[in-house]
Amino acid sequence: MSIKDDVYKSKNLVFATKGDSRLPTLYFRSQAGCGRIRQQHDSGPKIQDVRMNMIDAFFESKDNLDNFHAAVKSYYKSSGGKLTIQVIHTLMSNYQGKGISFPNAYHAEYSELHKDYAKGESRLFRDRHKSGGRIVTKTDLELIRPQVPQIYARSTIEADEHDNIMPEQAFYQTRERR
Repeated sequence: MSIKDDVYKSKNLVFATKGDSRLPTLYFRSQAGCGRIRQQHDSGPKIQDVRMNMIDAFFESKDNLDNFHAAVKSYYKSSGGKLTIQVIHTLMSNYQGKGISFPNAYHAEYSELHKDYAKGESRLFRDRHKSGGRIVTKTDLELIRPQVPQIYARSTIEADEHDNIMPEQAFYQTRERR
């Protein structure tokens, strides 16, 4: 069993986002790591590689999310990439962000670089993602939960099919979606 198999289980589903015209994106957290399954996106992986540390930020307004995300990007550039947990939490509070999901919230995630902490390497966050949808209700999340094994299996097959196409095929498939 792979780390992905350990993470992408129904019991580890913590929240989901839903855009107007897309299937929900599912977010998982376990002791083995964190990640997401994008069911319907033109770009990016359908199944995210498992990350060991992720910060989720939730906002009541899109303006606060956008301003927070812009502040994080600005800090990242001005600091030479030295984005830490403390900085993200400070910026979150500056824009009324919460660390716990709630229905209809706007969401952004920040994940840590994979470093060897035993060697004293700093814990920096580089991967940033602003969700296109909003957090679904607890009721909707519980309706999604029993479907996770099928969604994971389908997404794994689609990811394998995508990995097996030739680079020029991927280019044309991407262009056709535009």
